[in-house]
Amino acid sequence: MISAEVIWNSGQDARFAETWADLDAIGLCEPNTSLEWTHALLSTHVKGSDVVFVVVLRSAGQVVGIVPGIIRREYVAGTLAINAMYPLCDLTTFHSDILRTSDQAGLVAAFMGAMVALPRRWDILRFGRLLESGSIALQFANYLAGSGLAYRIRR
Repeated sequence: MISAEVIWNSGQDARFAETWADLDAIGLCEPNTSLEWTHALLSTHVKGSDVVFVVVLRSAGQVVGIVPGIIRREYVAGTLAINAMYPLCDLTTFHSDILRTSDQAGLVAAFMGAMVALPRRWDILRFGRLLESGSIALQFANYLAGSGLAYRIRR
C-alpha cells in the first residue's frame, strides 16, 4: 500500500535531495520532474501568492514518488475566482509526470487521496500535460472513473 505525506514548506525538499536524485536517475520520468528543474521552476514560475507543497509517496517506508505542486488563485471569465492546483512540472511546456520508481499500482490513488484530503481549499486540479499514452495518464483515468469525482479529460 502506498501512503502520501504533504509537506507545505517548499524549502523542506532539501531533505529528499538524495532520494529525488535516485528517483530521477531511474529515467522513467519526464526531465522537468528533477530536483534541478523543480528549483528552477520555484524561482521563475511561482508567484508570491501561490501555495507551494510537495507530496511524498511511500511504499513500505521507502519513497516511491515525489510530486511538487502549487495552489494558485485564478479568475475565470475575468470575475469568478477559483483555486487551481497544479503539479509544478505542469507550469512548463514539457509533459507532466510524477517522479517515481515504477508504475506501481496505487501511486495515483495515493496522490489523489492526499489531494482530496488537503486542508486547503482547491476547486480544480490541472494535470494538463500528461502523455496520453503514458502509464500515469492511464492510472489517472482509471482512478477518476471509479472515484465519484467530477472530471474532464481533454485530448
